[in-house]
Amino acid sequence: GDQSHIFFSHSSDAGKTFRAPVRISDVPGDAVDSDGTVEGAMPAVGVNGDVYVVWAGPSGLVFDRSRDGGWTFGDDKVIMATPGGWDIDIAGLSRHNGMPVTRVDYSGGPNHGSVYVNWIDERHGDPDVFIMASRDAGETWTGAVRVNTDAFGNKVEQMFTWLAIDPVDGSVNVIFYDRDGLKGTLTRVLLARSVDGGRTFVNHAIALPAFSSNEEIFFGDYSGIDAFGGLVAPVFMHFVDSIETAVSVALFKFEPNTQIPLTP
Repeated sequence: GDQSHIFFSHSSDAGKTFRAPVRISDVPGDAVDSDGTVEGAMPAVGVNGDVYVVWAGPSGLVFDRSRDGGWTFGDDKVIMATPGGWDIDIAGLSRHNGMPVTRVDYSGGPNHGSVYVNWIDERHGDPDVFIMASRDAGETWTGAVRVNTDAFGNKVEQMFTWLAIDPVDGSVNVIFYDRDGLKGTLTRVLLARSVDGGRTFVNHAIALPAFSSNEEIFFGDYSGIDAFGGLVAPVFMHFVDSIETAVSVALFKFEPNTQIPLTP
């Protein structure tokens, strides 16, 4: 029957041409575009030139690594279970995924070379935002660190996460949507920031009024974020009214490697 696989292809001429794709997933998924499907592959390049890829599938989050620039990859390694799967039902949204985002710390700081993976799952009975890290090029991984700070198992939904590692100060910056303390599908957007290598997080509010969502209007699949030298720029979609949507950008400025906000 129909299957899904993860492939990798590389360009060495700024995208003008690409090598023939190499299949890197050892175990296929189905082709339903749901929890049994392997998808959401996110590559990142390590400080030593290794290529890391993490994707979601029926076994959870799967990691693979190439040590020769992507010509060959090793055996798949399941690095984290994702209870509830990656295809997550969210009230007021037509669809939502908890698939992984992979990033590397290039800062030269104390966590230089760390590989971070950010995702969403329902291990506590509702969708929460998590991050994990490897300090040894993917050989071993930390446990799941919960990024959102609401009570465990309170049936409050968090969603649409994305990750950026500041290449100057090594801070770990996560955008996500949050419904804690709000009624119905009212939603706010938060920035979670860590200055200790993803071990602990402080949540910072993004100055956008809470908005309601409408599952009959396609909302999008991803948020975004970038960071450099203490500047952090989350990018996010939101409803303006019951029908119209918009994409907005927020700008934070922190004293590097701290939680101290400055005027941008």
